[in-house]
Amino acid sequence: MAYERQIIQYDSDSTTFIADWTDRAESAWFELLRQGGCGAGEVVLDYKFTERGSIEVGHYVVMAYSTGIRWYMGRVESIDESSPMRTVV
Repeated sequence: MAYERQIIQYDSDSTTFIADWTDRAESAWFELLRQGGCGAGEVVLDYKFTERGSIEVGHYVVMAYSTGIRWYMGRVESIDESSPMRTVV
């Protein structure tokens, strides 16, 4: 199985698919904690300012190795928009 990065947005119920950010992500990272589990993460998207309403605090972000193999799932805590073409989640 080949590596296939996926970054997916889910609604606040963590199960309802909203969007696939894979092609829109400029960068993505998350912390692996020493005691186990994951910490904070960040995704930088090339969303235009006019598309900013599609992401909300409380939604979930999943980073996956390939379809169905999740590495990280985190809740959106903040959104930082840099006009005109950058959104940091």
